[in-house]
Amino acid sequence: MSTEVFLDTAYAIALSSAKDQLHVRAIALAEQMEAARIRLMQDRGLTDALTTDEHFQQAGFWALLREGFS
Repeated sequence: MSTEVFLDTAYAIALSSAKDQLHVRAIALAEQMEAARIRLMQDRGLTDALTTDEHFQQAGFWALLREGFS
């Protein structure tokens, strides 16, 4: 598995626009990357994530940017 990922702006646009022809694929890739980040955090014994993503809370991490919102 590669340790670096290049974020092409086309991916960001496809992810953010439901009308983009690649939106569904971008969503699937984003979900795969999220799962990989969660596994990486678990493997490294990390507990805090600088994110607003509630999935990290569901996985048992502190989603620091969600504190006070849950």
